[in-house]
Amino acid sequence: MDKTLESLHNDFAVIRTGRANPKILDNVRVDYYGTSTPINQVANINVPEPQMITVVPWEKKMLTEIEKAIMRADLGITPVNDGNSVRLPFPPLNEERRKEMVKKIKKIAEDFRTVIRNIRRDTNTHLKEMEKNKILSEDELKRQTDNIQKITDRMPTLNQLVRKGREQIKYKSKVPALQACPQRKGVCTRVYTTTPKKPNSALRKVARVRLTNGIEVTSYIPGVGHNLQEHSVVLIRGGRVKDLPGVRYHIIRGTLDAQGVANRKQGRSKYGARKNAK
Repeated sequence: MDKTLESLHNDFAVIRTGRANPKILDNVRVDYYGTSTPINQVANINVPEPQMITVVPWEKKMLTEIEKAIMRADLGITPVNDGNSVRLPFPPLNEERRKEMVKKIKKIAEDFRTVIRNIRRDTNTHLKEMEKNKILSEDELKRQTDNIQKITDRMPTLNQLVRKGREQIKYKSKVPALQACPQRKGVCTRVYTTTPKKPNSALRKVARVRLTNGIEVTSYIPGVGHNLQEHSVVLIRGGRVKDLPGVRYHIIRGTLDAQGVANRKQGRSKYGARKNAK
């Protein structure tokens, strides 16, 4: 399983991101006097700039062969042969390329999970055969099976793998940034009090809110939100809070889990409890 996990990390390493990563060339091999040889054994690989890799061959006549090998590898990068080295410029990823990379990441992660399942299944089958042939006792079989399950549980989950891969390509959500919107829906993940910067001030109540675009922000809870709890669905808007550095948003009146609508009068109490409308 450790070898499979190492292979997974190598697969993620060769995914092209917006920054130069020499590991992208790890699987590139060149024809060196009739022998398929890793590119790092026939050339020096350098990163002179954040978005540039240079490959300087030890033998100048290998320039053309290195260029062809990189083209065959289909890395999504066009090599440039300047006569002394092969340069690999990394252009910024566009949205279409990001989507392709996310699909590739999901496929790699799914293949990894399948391999782990197959390893666990084959190992358990082998242990059962050993128990059947009286090589292992029933208690030893159970102990070994439990150990295999514990090792499997320590493996990264599919969501963790996809999240890591998305971070590598700096994946951007389709939802516009929070600052571009007057208000945004979210779910409270934590409610707590904090001490204002100004001395002798009363404690302020704030909440961590996870928005629909995945961003998590700290929002001030005004008086209308005195009954706010975790998992409440709320609307927030921008607005700094005096004496609370880092708090730039307010929770506004009306929770969505209580069918509240901002700026609309309704037969409800301050934060969602039903009133008898007359």
